[in-house]
Amino acid sequence: MKKSRVFFILLCLAFIGVSVGRAYQCIFWDIPIRSLLWKEEWMTSVVTNILGLSWEDYLKHPQADSSIQCFVSVLGYLLVLTLIMALIQYRQLLTRLSLYTSFIILTFIAFLYHLEKFQTAGQFFEYSLQFTTPWILWSYLKSGVTKKWIVLVKVAVALTFTSHGLYALGFYPVPVHFVSMTIQILPFSQGSAVSFLFVIGIIDIICSIGLFTRGVFFKLSLWYCIIWGGLTTAARIMANVDVSMMGSTLHQWWYQSMYRLPHFIFPILLYLVCVRQEKGVTEKG
Repeated sequence: MKKSRVFFILLCLAFIGVSVGRAYQCIFWDIPIRSLLWKEEWMTSVVTNILGLSWEDYLKHPQADSSIQCFVSVLGYLLVLTLIMALIQYRQLLTRLSLYTSFIILTFIAFLYHLEKFQTAGQFFEYSLQFTTPWILWSYLKSGVTKKWIVLVKVAVALTFTSHGLYALGFYPVPVHFVSMTIQILPFSQGSAVSFLFVIGIIDIICSIGLFTRGVFFKLSLWYCIIWGGLTTAARIMANVDVSMMGSTLHQWWYQSMYRLPHFIFPILLYLVCVRQEKGVTEKG
């Protein structure tokens, strides 16, 4: 399929969302980088051989926290820089370098959450749509909508929704914020919220499988991903932003919706591909 302006705009919106959201988090808040830096079995040799410190001195170093926060902020500014470099004007080498750098940073952040949550695979793959966004955008800029591109997007969507579903099902401990957001948005008790999430988890996994089918089941799966992806993206603001404290609560939560924009934008793109294929539009890859 040849390239489409609508596809390009939606891909750029997803990339802007995840880049700005994570950059804002790094610059103004934090990421769980200490789950790596304070992992003794991994870092002892680095601390001893490169920094020349004992593990105890490393943990108690007076400049440790400020240095860590400075590094996290640098990651945020790098995400902003790669965003600007990738989108301000298309240049194959520069754009490719920028998007690959963004991909590495976003994957690193997902890996940190993976470490923080006891190295559970679901925690890492729940961020699949976020850290693959630069890669998917580059693949589109390079070749347009190809069969490989469609498979890449389907896999990223399926991994994200399946991982979310495993948490909702209780395969991993159900996150407290899943339950609290459900209670704050819907008229549910805690028990009802947990039951609701269990059902959602089953649907998440069924629809993830449905992405690799055809016909009605495929379309229903896409619509579910679009709607549920959009609702979970908006839920961070709907459940937590207080009108009486708009400034402070928005500062705390808006970026968490931003970096989830790919969760519903990519299912929309898959739906548009489906519509164009049904209309018999053939485009070169």
